[in-house]
Amino acid sequence: MILLAFLRPYLKPIAGVLLVLATLAALLFAVHHRGYQSGVKAEQDAQAERVEKAKKRVKEGDKRANAANTAIATKHVQTVEKIRWRTETLTKEVTVYVPQTVDRVYRLPAGLVRVHDAAASGSDLPAAPGGSVEEPSDVTPSQFATAIVGNYGTCRVWESEALTWRNWYVTQRDIYNATTGQKP
Repeated sequence: MILLAFLRPYLKPIAGVLLVLATLAALLFAVHHRGYQSGVKAEQDAQAERVEKAKKRVKEGDKRANAANTAIATKHVQTVEKIRWRTETLTKEVTVYVPQTVDRVYRLPAGLVRVHDAAASGSDLPAAPGGSVEEPSDVTPSQFATAIVGNYGTCRVWESEALTWRNWYVTQRDIYNATTGQKP
């Protein structure tokens, strides 16, 4: 109680100071909160703008990627059509370049046919050839030429497919890097 009596003359000024400090604190809190809210809003707006820009870039990237896919696929189809046309044409020409008179007179050696068949199937040759490798086989030169033309035509189609996939990958990678701003 003595303390209260001692502090009584100072209570009004202390209360006034406390009231001013509380008002100042409330005002600072309000200003800070308002600034914080303003900052959050500004960041949300900036994020929304970044998202919209990213969506536009992705949409443009998708358009470019789809256009590139169409161009690459069209070129590949044209290349395969040319290869198949050339293969068919060469197959028809076999009888001109390897006439029937040659087929009647000459048969390919059995050893040559075995080596070719092993290469075509990807299998190994036996450790030692069985039978005579020099004796004639049932395969005529025109049949052999037709098989070779067909094999090379198939290989050219596969080569075109591999090169097309490589081209597709490089094109799509470049479009992705340009869209995302990444460096290759």
